Amino acid sequence: MTAGSVPADDRLDIEAMARHQARAACRRLADTPYDNGFMPLYADLYLDSRPYASFAVVPDERALDVLHHITKHLNADAIAITSDTWIAVGLDPETRASATIESRFEVGDPRVSEALAVTVGSLDDGLLSVRIPYARSVMDGLELSEPIISGLSGDDEFHGPISESLVDALNGAEDEAAASVRDRIMAPTDVEVAMLLFDHEGWGGFDSLDPGWARTRFGVSNVDETNPLALLLAAAVID
Repeated sequence: MTAGSVPADDRLDIEAMARHQARAACRRLADTPYDNGFMPLYADLYLDSRPYASFAVVPDERALDVLHHITKHLNADAIAITSDTWIAVGLDPETRASATIESRFEVGDPRVSEALAVTVGSLDDGLLSVRIPYARSVMDGLELSEPIISGLSGDDEFHGPISESLVDALNGAEDEAAASVRDRIMAPTDVEVAMLLFDHEGWGGFDSLDPGWARTRFGVSNVDETNPLALLLAAAVID
C-alpha cells in the first residue's frame, strides 16, 4: 500500500490498523537516524480510515505534553502512539513501574527485554495494545519478535496528558480553516517536532503554506525529503 491508497469507503478495522502500525514501528526502529537505535515518540492520526497526520518528537519529559497540545486540536477518528520501551514477563505488578523495568533490563534481568509499544485507539473499535519484543545482537543486528496484539489493559495504558489527547482526538475537534489549524498545532515549547500532514481533504488542500513547510510526495511537512525522518513519518502508510 502507498500513501493515501486506502479508499474512503474502505474502513480499516482496528486489528488491521494495529498490524499496519506494528510494521511501521519496526521500520521506524530499524531505520532510525539517531545513534544507538534511539527512536522518537510517534503519533499517527487517521480520519475516515485514511492517514491524516504523523508526528515525531524526542521522548523526554515534555514529549507527552507536546503531543497532547498537537493532537487535542485535530479532528481524528483513530490514533496510534508508538514508543520504544521495555517489556517484562513474570514480574509481579508491584515491580512493573517503568523505572524498575529499565533498571532490571540494565542489570541483565532475563525476564525483561526492550520492546516497541503501539497503542491504537479507534472511535469505532476501541483500544488495542501491540507489543513487539526485540533484542540487539552484534552478530545478527536487530532481532524482532512477533507482535503481541491484545486489548488494552490497565498496565498498558498511557497516563497523564496523552490519555486526555486520545479522548480529545477521538471525540473530534470542530472543523477549522487549515491555516488556523496549522497555527494551533505548533508546539508551545522549544521541543523540535517533525510533522507530516498527509494529502487529505481535511486539510483544505493546503492552499497556502506557512514558512518552514514544504510539499513532499506524501503531503506537507516541516521536514524536507532529504531528512531521514521524512520516510519514517510516512512509514504508517508505506507497505
